[in-house]
Amino acid sequence: MDHNDIEMTDLEGEQRELAETVGITAYRKLVQVYAGQFVYISKAETVLLKKRNQRIRAEYTGQNVRELAIKYNLSESTIRVLTSTEKKRIDNEPTEGQMPLL
Repeated sequence: MDHNDIEMTDLEGEQRELAETVGITAYRKLVQVYAGQFVYISKAETVLLKKRNQRIRAEYTGQNVRELAIKYNLSESTIRVLTSTEKKRIDNEPTEGQMPLL
């Protein structure tokens, strides 16, 4: 059977709703790739929170916790949690002009 033979009139219920939402061509591609599998689609909020957290980590300098908290309307403790890995990396970097011990 060829998935390209699927028409909108062949579909019912959630399958029809999905095809109407994404279009029959995209639906056929989903059938081709994911047929018989469960596919989880994240909420936009989850994706956007991850993106926001990445921006916070990228903007973190080690000394701007308060500024980031204000900018992103979060508590300073939340910023510290989100940037804990970055803080360790920054803390372990040699200071400019510092000579290594070994």
